[in-house]
Amino acid sequence: PVHTFGFGSDHDPEAMLSIAEATGGSFCYVQEESTVQHAFAQCIGGLLSVVAQEV
Repeated sequence: PVHTFGFGSDHDPEAMLSIAEATGGSFCYVQEESTVQHAFAQCIGGLLSVVAQEV
């Protein structure tokens, strides 16, 4: 999976979401620099909680 992050207002959210969905990943929009750490933590936390997929 490819997990994508959009920063600020200068990104293409439709393309980022499309890439993430096509690969089984996720897309997260990060509006402010102060929330980057939280966004990455959410993504990593989701990855660590997956035990098995498509078994």
